[in-house]
Amino acid sequence: MKIQFPDLPYAINSLDECIDSQTMDLHYNKHHRGYYEKFITAIEKVNTEEIENLEQLFKNISIYEPSIRNNGGGLYNHSFFWNCMTPDYRDCTGTLRVAIEKKWKTMAGFEKSFSDVASNHFASGWAWLIVDNNRELQIVETANHDNPLMDVCPTKGFPILVLDVWEHAYYLRYKNERSAFINAWWDIVNWKHAEERYATLFK
Repeated sequence: MKIQFPDLPYAINSLDECIDSQTMDLHYNKHHRGYYEKFITAIEKVNTEEIENLEQLFKNISIYEPSIRNNGGGLYNHSFFWNCMTPDYRDCTGTLRVAIEKKWKTMAGFEKSFSDVASNHFASGWAWLIVDNNRELQIVETANHDNPLMDVCPTKGFPILVLDVWEHAYYLRYKNERSAFINAWWDIVNWKHAEERYATLFK
């Protein structure tokens, strides 16, 4: 298994509408890279010849030591998180919007439900929109750096969208006002990426 540290899909100061460049710099170059480096160190100690990627690793993450679970999750979750944001916002469209509105009646209803989960999550973690094993959209939360691809996650599924609610994601600008960060985040959501993820399951 060969894992490379991913490039940001945009300039580090391009999400300033929601996330200031200092936070992005610390989050990407310090936190994210730190998880990557610690994961590489931890994974080198075990045999992963038959494992091709992180998604495959997560299917049996419970058999590995905590440093692989925590840092592998930190690496994957952040990589996914960066792609869930864009400086070129546009509204959600297509089959994903249809599915969201079928379940939550309106986009506003979905955003409120997702925001409530993210706001009320205790301590550090993530809020996810996933397609579960019954091929239904669900909003779930995970603690620390767990994710819905892991066998330890109570509700498993295919990630469509994620929001990081660790304090280091927002504290420089928003202090303890997590809800203010979440409200601003909706203006930079990369719906194109989410739509493409969803479409891969329903071709």
